[in-house]
Amino acid sequence: MMNFGIKVDKLSTSGYVIFYSMTSFSINPYLSVLIAVIVCTVLGIVIEKVAYKPLRQATSLSVLITGLKLIYVVYRLSVVKSSVVAVFDNNSLR
Repeated sequence: MMNFGIKVDKLSTSGYVIFYSMTSFSINPYLSVLIAVIVCTVLGIVIEKVAYKPLRQATSLSVLITGLKLIYVVYRLSVVKSSVVAVFDNNSLR
């Protein structure tokens, strides 16, 4: 269940990356998807190396708590980065 939660957060992060790259930098949608794949791959590798690899021999409760915290951290980081882009600015409402 925890692995599913972190995958969903990486999926939402990829959506934020696609949206941010298309709106802020006016990048082609296909290139935005490629950038999102690269960002989420790097994010997955960093999560594995930093969080889960040191816990290989730990108890299952430690892995569970780490997974819950990772879901929260990845979600908060993706929301903070995406909140820089204003979805509804003054020009889009006219």
